[in-house]
Amino acid sequence: MCLLLLIMTTGALAANNGIVIPNSVRVRGVDIKLSDIASIDGDATFKNKVKNIILGQAPLPGYQRIVYRDEVIYALKALKINLTQLNLNIPYQFTVISDYRQLSIDKLIDLGKDYIYDSLPYNQKELEVDVINPPQDVMVPYGDLRLEIGEFYQRNLVGTSTIPVEIIIDDRVYRRVYIQYKVGILQKVFVAKEQIQKGQFVSKDLFEIKKRLINTLNHQFVDVNADLKGKKMKISLDIGRPLLKSMVEMPPLVERWKEITIVARVGGVEVTTVGKSLQEGNIGDMIKVQNINSRKTIKAKVIAKNTVEVLIN
Repeated sequence: MCLLLLIMTTGALAANNGIVIPNSVRVRGVDIKLSDIASIDGDATFKNKVKNIILGQAPLPGYQRIVYRDEVIYALKALKINLTQLNLNIPYQFTVISDYRQLSIDKLIDLGKDYIYDSLPYNQKELEVDVINPPQDVMVPYGDLRLEIGEFYQRNLVGTSTIPVEIIIDDRVYRRVYIQYKVGILQKVFVAKEQIQKGQFVSKDLFEIKKRLINTLNHQFVDVNADLKGKKMKISLDIGRPLLKSMVEMPPLVERWKEITIVARVGGVEVTTVGKSLQEGNIGDMIKVQNINSRKTIKAKVIAKNTVEVLIN
């Protein structure tokens, strides 16, 4: 009699375990979790066992998803729940709709800007960062939200860069938003005060120093602290145009086919003679020259304007 009573009592307790799901449910998270869509009755052990059942991902904003009763039953069987001792009040199919919140795109843009400021070796005041065709605000599920910069391999951030920003909900990447930035550097440069001709020797008084926005590293501007002495223009430069490194050159101290002085030192004796350069060169360059008197071709080092030195052991 006691055994029969125990069996009947156990069955009655088991029958108190039940799951009720209405025809239409709303979720706020990334996943469709049973505890969010169902009324779960029963003892604590049963509730804890089934509450974290996941029935798939929640639908995107503006969409809905149909979930079938069999999907719930399959998930319960996977947990080895005895369905004969369970009250199930679940329709053949039910509709799942997601509740979303709006995430301002400004938060994503600011994260990308901070990444640019931290990555470039310039003061923030020297940088001008604009967004090209910014995306609209994003709808995201409720949950623990965090934003991070995704994998990004572009080394040069000056100019146009596309930076991925990851929207992470409950420690999972929910979405990546790609934001395009145009980055410029405000730099002091030489700007021509007057027309400068090709072949003209340059000096700082031909220029004024102004700030220019540089949005590509291909423009190699001459540093305003650079020494311009002895340099000349390779091309003409109009008024108001900045001076680039590619526009100037240092003329060779020794030009090809020009008469030069050849210096030879032996011990403490210095001997000079007249020669002809067969190559051009600047200080320290080893070039071929010809001794006019002997007609011999030798190698000599450029030491001054139209002067070379022969090294004699």
